[in-house]
Amino acid sequence: MEPAEPSPSQPPPEPPKHPLPDPGDTPTAPPEERYPFHGKSVSPTAAPSAAARMDNLKEKQKAKRRKSFLVGLLVGQLLILALDYGGKLALYLLRDKLKPTGDLTLEARVFLGMTAGIVFTGLLIFFVLGLQGAGWLFGKKKVGFFTAVGRGIKRTFKAAWAVGLTLGIIGGTAWFLVPVATQDFLKKKGKDYVGQGGQWINDQIKRVKPDSPPGPP
Repeated sequence: MEPAEPSPSQPPPEPPKHPLPDPGDTPTAPPEERYPFHGKSVSPTAAPSAAARMDNLKEKQKAKRRKSFLVGLLVGQLLILALDYGGKLALYLLRDKLKPTGDLTLEARVFLGMTAGIVFTGLLIFFVLGLQGAGWLFGKKKVGFFTAVGRGIKRTFKAAWAVGLTLGIIGGTAWFLVPVATQDFLKKKGKDYVGQGGQWINDQIKRVKPDSPPGPP
């Protein structure tokens, strides 16, 4: 007995599906990047290609570095809060033994210390990048000139962005906790130091620059 043909009003039966095995925590590749198993017309494997696995690994490492950086910023902010409020509590408890001197408050000292530490770390990072550039210039060249320059610019930009963001968030948090009167005092001192630095640079330029010859009589 022959099977009855489906009527035109009924949709055709769906083809049988062959689901792929569950790969678990193994990274998977999209269907368009999978290849037939051993060149046969069978269901492809769930394991991605080597290039897909490498791209997946790079994305995971990038996400891990980004998460670590954000966690570091949060820890820095918590450290500033602990130093400010914990330091105030310690000074209050030890007020008979410790008497702070000077015009700077505890919050201002924390701000200056954090800012100086971040700036020093940034200078150290750029110093290491400079050593890497010098190593390529005087050492064995594994990549071309333009590739090395492109990598150097990219690393310098990333380092400057990371240092600037860290200084803005952590330094900004410490600055926000400084009293307004101390902020005005620090601003005034900062302007004075900048003016003294500019005057010193002008003096050095005048000392190095030779005297201009006298003009015609």
